[in-house]
Amino acid sequence: MIAMERLTASHFRDRISAVQGASAAVVYGFSPAGKFTQVWYDQWRSAVISSYGHALEELGVNPYFVDTVSFARQALDGSIPDVICAFNLNAGITPIHHWSMVPSVASWCGIKPFPSEADILIVGERKDTASLIAKECGFTVPETYREKQLRILDPEKTVLVKPRDLGGSVGLKRMTVGELAAGMSVKPSDVVQEFVHGFDLTIPVVWQPTLGKHRCLAGVMYLPKERDSDWYHSADSKKSGQGYSKKVVPVCEPACNFDPVTG
Repeated sequence: MIAMERLTASHFRDRISAVQGASAAVVYGFSPAGKFTQVWYDQWRSAVISSYGHALEELGVNPYFVDTVSFARQALDGSIPDVICAFNLNAGITPIHHWSMVPSVASWCGIKPFPSEADILIVGERKDTASLIAKECGFTVPETYREKQLRILDPEKTVLVKPRDLGGSVGLKRMTVGELAAGMSVKPSDVVQEFVHGFDLTIPVVWQPTLGKHRCLAGVMYLPKERDSDWYHSADSKKSGQGYSKKVVPVCEPACNFDPVTG
């Protein structure tokens, strides 16, 4: 996590007041029939896209909803309305370098991309670089195994094979080291990590400008109905919403009140 500017409460209110009445682009993935259809393996649903519009309206900012192709065309030819920034909701794209299209075009045209610039987006979405960054920042991450390490592991050990560039648990496979060695379908770019028994917990971390710190929001735990710690949140369970329940986990202070990492 990168340190950002700390603001006083009055300065923060002034920043909010300064953007009221302005417009912000909400750029979403859209796959009409044609040559771009194969790019997306998943897309944000309308409820998520519209929630960004609601949040902007709460701040007094006008949302400008636009699909990715139209955004690129309008930004490059100068026909896009005057917007202060562009929120990139163009997710679930393959190959990985396509993820950088919206922030790259926005930056090229002088429009601030959110939530991040293109280079940060790519290294954060790739599972190999994301794990290295998290580990460097002091987080405990699952062990990643290289080919030589896999050769000496117990054949009965369970591992997760993750496509390096896909999100939403798409393509995620659980198998034993023996099954992996026997020729299960694995690509050279796949990330092989130890399987951690337990439950899936998502903890959002946001920058609190008036405190100059990152803060944790309430976590969401995904509990399998049978409370089986061998369960993992697969792409199928995420799409169906079946087989598990959500539990809100309160924030634990001061454990989640930490200084920014700048190194």
